[in-house]
This record gives sequence, structure tokens and C-alpha cells, in this order.
Amino acid sequence: MITIDAFSTQANKQGRTEYNFRDEEDIRRFVYYTLKGNAAKRPIYAGSRGFRHTIYDPSGIADEIIYIQSLYNKESGLRIRGLILTISKKELFPEVAPQQVSIIAERFSDYIFLSGFQTAYGVFDQGECYEIYYAINTVSYVNGVKFHQNHTDILADEQLCAETVVADVTGRTIDVRFDFDSLEYA
Repeated sequence: MITIDAFSTQANKQGRTEYNFRDEEDIRRFVYYTLKGNAAKRPIYAGSRGFRHTIYDPSGIADEIIYIQSLYNKESGLRIRGLILTISKKELFPEVAPQQVSIIAERFSDYIFLSGFQTAYGVFDQGECYEIYYAINTVSYVNGVKFHQNHTDILADEQLCAETVVADVTGRTIDVRFDFDSLEYA
């Protein structure tokens, strides 16, 4: 089973989440948590799309998000979007190598990036499942358009995209596939 949970939160120093995501510190904390985790849990794999800085520099990635937002004068409202892709090990990975989840994480990040938004991601092993956290800039690096979560089709597209990516990586077949050629910048 694959589920997607979209949220707007910040990860605090204790590893709990608090709903906000409206200031620069929220951006810094969530990017750091996505790429580095905390004392209780660390990602087994991390990556990013659309940044000059590497995953080893979460502060630099956060600075780039803040810079894009200031460049387009979009520094109010939701500043960063959180997305968790949860993949059940029991249902999807009985014979599949755990390394393939990193390929899934990377290919799903292509969907976000090709939609015009920078993203950093971390893969966390939660025992029964993998959780892939995505920290997504809410302002497009392409044209400054702001992401709005009230678009009703977005979550359905993301779910179909995730199912298509998992099917491709694991060699499974699905009836309905996401059309990556339909992607346009925001």
C-alpha cells in the first residue's frame, strides 16, 4: 500500500511536528529534519532536486528556498510544503531490495521538480514501512508561481504518480498510469 500525506508543519528539536510553516526558521528546521533526521531517527537515504547546494548542506538548501521566495516577493503565507510518501514493506517489498526505495524517492522527486518546484527528500525506515519526507519550496523556481494546496487535483495526481513510480521500480503492473508527459511548470 502507498499513501501520501500532504501537510504544512515544522519539525522541532524534539522530533515532534508543530503546524505552522510560515517563517524562515520553519523552513530551516524542516529541511534539516528531512535531510538529517533527529536523535531518534535518521534517513537511510537523502537527495534533492533543483538546488546548487548538496544534501550535506541543509542550511544552504534552506537559504536557496528563502532566496527564491524573496526573489519573487512571495514571503508570506505557507513557505514550505511537507509531503510524506508511505510505502508498506509487507505489501510491496517482500522480494524487492530495500535500495529500490531510494530509486522510488528520486523518481517521485522528478514529478515535483518537473512541476517547477525545488525539493529535498529523506527516506526513513520505520520498521513496517518506509516514509519518504519531501520538503518542497512553495514558490516555483521557474516563474515565481506560488503553490496552493486548494487545487483539488494535486493529491490525486501525486497518488497516481507514486503508484506509477512504485510499479515501474518494482516491476509490477497497474491499470492506470500517470502521464509524465503531461507535466507543465506551475
